[in-house]
Amino acid sequence: ALAIVGAGLGGWLFLSRSQPAGPPPQTVPLTSAPGYESDPALSPDGKQVAYIRTEGGDGLAHLYVKLVDGGDPLALTTGEVRDSSPAWSPDGTRIAFLRWAEPGRYDVLEIPALGGATRRLGAAEGEGLSWSPDGATLAMVGRASPDEKPGIFLISTETGDIRRVVPAPPDAGFMGDQQPAFSPDGRALAFVRSWDWEGGSQEIHVQPLGAEDAIRLTSVELFIWDVGWASDGDSVLFSTGATLASSQLMRIPVKGGSPSRMPVGDRARSFSVVGEQLAYAEVLEDSNIWRVSGPTSTTRTPPEPLIASTRDDMMPAYS
Repeated sequence: ALAIVGAGLGGWLFLSRSQPAGPPPQTVPLTSAPGYESDPALSPDGKQVAYIRTEGGDGLAHLYVKLVDGGDPLALTTGEVRDSSPAWSPDGTRIAFLRWAEPGRYDVLEIPALGGATRRLGAAEGEGLSWSPDGATLAMVGRASPDEKPGIFLISTETGDIRRVVPAPPDAGFMGDQQPAFSPDGRALAFVRSWDWEGGSQEIHVQPLGAEDAIRLTSVELFIWDVGWASDGDSVLFSTGATLASSQLMRIPVKGGSPSRMPVGDRARSFSVVGEQLAYAEVLEDSNIWRVSGPTSTTRTPPEPLIASTRDDMMPAYS
């Protein structure tokens, strides 16, 4: 259905400036393949981006890696799988990601960044992975018992041992806590807390590791798609909007204050920040060229795509 109406999601990159004054940063397209591309994750050196591509109408989703400066993407996973939430190890040699196992449950896997066999680390019960700066743990969503709402846990990348760091309150919504993100210095975790069934009433919290209580940064009803940190660790970035088409990137200081809109990132869902680079996935609707049987054809075949990309393809004319 998405291919018929020409809906797609493309990854983009912009080079940010240290000062917000002046013209918006330059935006450069990273991908233009048809389909749904999301969950970008920049490598620690900023030279590569891992992302998820959903292909076809069966919902299968695979992990890809691509050089930021160009070249063809490399598929790291294939087959009858639904992968999401890639996260690079701090040394850039491995990528952790989630693989759908059953409704509300995911396997936590890792794979060499150059490709190879996957290794199972454990199980998660919600979206989002974040690697600690020292490489020892991954922040993920889980719960200690079926009666609990999903909360934030740490899983050892060596032993698979897990421990809870942020329990969701009993009156939290069905989704509980989601989308954990380590601060650049590894001393705190930002995450999204939901307060109703649909997730339309959500807040951003920051949990200093070792402290008892989390700090609430936002107090208005928002639908939050993704959360992360600015490279200096002084503010939290997030994408918000009632729909993907109306989403935008925002920034809020960790010490408190009002959110401010970023100069780029309209229609952004997921994003990744490394240094002065930001990669984000943007909703794009386009026109593609399809081939159908003509009125004088003796055989009738189903419509099939002839020319498709995340740009507008139109006005076909046979030679």
